Amino acid sequence: MRMIDEYLNSLESFLPDDLKQEVRDELEASIYAQLEDECGALGRELNQQEQEILLRKIGHPMRVAAAYLPNQELVGNEYFPAYKKALQIALSIALVVNLLAVLPELFTGGHVLQSVFGLLGNLIQVGLWIFAAVTLIFHLLQKYGIGLDEIYAWSPNSLKAHKPGRSLSRLETFFEALVETLFLAWWLNLVSWQGSSVGSDTVGVDVSMSPEWAAVFWSVNMIVGASIALNVYKLIIAGWDRFSLTANLVINAATLVVLIQISRFENHVLIRGSGDIAAQWTQAMTIADNVILSILAGVALYVIWESYCNLRELRKAASRAPA
Repeated sequence: MRMIDEYLNSLESFLPDDLKQEVRDELEASIYAQLEDECGALGRELNQQEQEILLRKIGHPMRVAAAYLPNQELVGNEYFPAYKKALQIALSIALVVNLLAVLPELFTGGHVLQSVFGLLGNLIQVGLWIFAAVTLIFHLLQKYGIGLDEIYAWSPNSLKAHKPGRSLSRLETFFEALVETLFLAWWLNLVSWQGSSVGSDTVGVDVSMSPEWAAVFWSVNMIVGASIALNVYKLIIAGWDRFSLTANLVINAATLVVLIQISRFENHVLIRGSGDIAAQWTQAMTIADNVILSILAGVALYVIWESYCNLRELRKAASRAPA
């Protein structure tokens, strides 16, 4: 029958060469078996409209062919939780990096709205590339059967050693260390920044970091360096223990001290203008200081919350310790 032959020919076009004949023979036998049953029930041959109804019940050739093909999901159920976490972390890193990159431009250019819209546009573009790259990586992991056991390696024995009970994945710890490394590179570049000039020879603006930042230069380096080292330690053990929780509390306490010290700076950014626009840039300097203080407050709240969680886990560990 011509309609059934055309259906089977269409089905073959969606299959690889090594499956075409096998699947066609199997489906052809099934279709003609159903056709015979229908003819026996009606006591006559099926007309063209009835044949069309039968083929519609079987389904579109492309959809039927998909049931015989492997890897019909870009990321399957087994890989999806890790894929979702990796995507969240990668997008978070992109957000942090772009925010750090736009701050000097914000301070030197003074065009707040332009910088914000530029940041949003760049985030959308980078986010699409990250989504495509992470999806491709996990699709290839799934396609070639590469497991995630090494990334999420753990041992029941290690759970006994880590009585505080705060476990974490090596993937998450790695990206945390990466963010801190990027921050340290940005910090070293920012503090060494000598400033820039905006405007003409007669009317210009000089923008630079306040010399007060030099007072916390080495403190920030040591705190971030210690945090990176701690993350390397957590990366090795794939979890938290009493040592890492205590060390993190010490790092957080030092971080709060430095944040308080920075908040007491008279100025964080120096913007010196000449001509008629000098007053406007003085106001911009005040806005820049307020933005930095807001960021410091957010970081301080996060550090306090993390310290509270660490203390709670240490107390749990102490309560479970044998008398």
